[in-house]
Amino acid sequence: ALVGRHGGNYDVDVELKSPSGKILYQVTRKQYDQVEKTAEEDGVYQFCFSNEFSTFTHKVIYIGTSETRLE
Repeated sequence: ALVGRHGGNYDVDVELKSPSGKILYQVTRKQYDQVEKTAEEDGVYQFCFSNEFSTFTHKVIYIGTSETRLE
């Protein structure tokens, strides 16, 4: 879950990339969003956040992740 808690209109861009660089999720100007993805590759996944639409307003972002291993 992505939750913008403080600042401006809470307009934040989010991008999630796989270890190979594939964009798995992308959204612009969101205050709150929730997405569920299953890791299909081993490696490091990247969350990228942007405050481009409101650069003069500080933002505080909370994210939650969970890990479930399938055997």
